[in-house]
Amino acid sequence: MPQLDTRGLRCPLPVLKLNNMYLKKEVKPGETLVMLADCPTFDVDVRKWCEQQGKVLVLLKDEGSHKRAEIRF
Repeated sequence: MPQLDTRGLRCPLPVLKLNNMYLKKEVKPGETLVMLADCPTFDVDVRKWCEQQGKVLVLLKDEGSHKRAEIRF
């Protein structure tokens, strides 16, 4: 399962890195990307990105020091 760790980065960098992976087709259709982030606006940003790109946000979970998102491509 591909992973993207953006902990330590602030808005808009986590979603820009996610979009870059998407544009470079680093995640294949049907795969689920695990993304880690500690940006305060990550919840809103990742939900909006998934909605705009037609991807499925399978999981968004607070893991204490960061959040974990699982996005199905």
